[in-house]
Amino acid sequence: MDEEKYLELIKINPLTIRHIDHPSRRLQLAAVEGNGLMIQYIDQPDASIQEAAIANKPEAIRYIHQPIPGLAEKAIKANWYNLSYIKNPPESLVRLALKQSAWAIRYAKNPSEDLQLAAIEKSWEALQYIKDPTPAVQLAAVRQNPEALRYIESPSTEAANQAVGSDARTLRFVMHLTHAQALHFLGINVSVLAVLPPSIRISEDECRSVLGQVLARPDVPEKYVRNLIGCRALKQLYHWTPADVLRLIYHKGSCRAKQIAVDERLRFKQNREEP
Repeated sequence: MDEEKYLELIKINPLTIRHIDHPSRRLQLAAVEGNGLMIQYIDQPDASIQEAAIANKPEAIRYIHQPIPGLAEKAIKANWYNLSYIKNPPESLVRLALKQSAWAIRYAKNPSEDLQLAAIEKSWEALQYIKDPTPAVQLAAVRQNPEALRYIESPSTEAANQAVGSDARTLRFVMHLTHAQALHFLGINVSVLAVLPPSIRISEDECRSVLGQVLARPDVPEKYVRNLIGCRALKQLYHWTPADVLRLIYHKGSCRAKQIAVDERLRFKQNREEP
């Protein structure tokens, strides 16, 4: 069959190139212009064939084993997912893909901290695709959303403190929680009392001691005092009344703690009096 007939067949069905031995450059070009994926059936395509294939279908990069300079960039700019077809992509390509999607980090082998942070800035959920995230990356993720703690196998102390301090419910993501850790987190967020696993039991004396130490601080967080006053777990676990909580604040608390408590009680009273 002569080349002109092959050309007509390729224009009808680009897959025809698969059945042609040693197709001419003209036939190759016609095939990839009709369907860029047909480059998979062309041995050692030259620069113009590669360019034409990517222009037609950027995902054709998966079949180009030695892409010409700049070709991979074009494919990724068209769709970040094309990064997945590139073996051991350099940092520059990963960064380019990250501009479109945080999920691109999953295709980076041993990404630098800078790349990890770029992914987290895009979405904290990208943390699930980062093996052994650095402490800075862990902290950046949990600051975005405390739930990010679920993706950290061995969280840094700072990351765990940030997550549990923001949302006590993330305590469930701290694997193999010890009694000492539970006391530590109680000193960060009193609400952990409501979410302690059955295997951890904090005695009333231990609770009173931890709360007293936090309340005595001149820089005690306002949120801690307000949460303490409204903590229902204290009643459920130790049968404390609101008066018991206020008594602890006035006996153990710093001036700041007492001021916050007075303000909280006044605000509560005003809210009740409003029609």
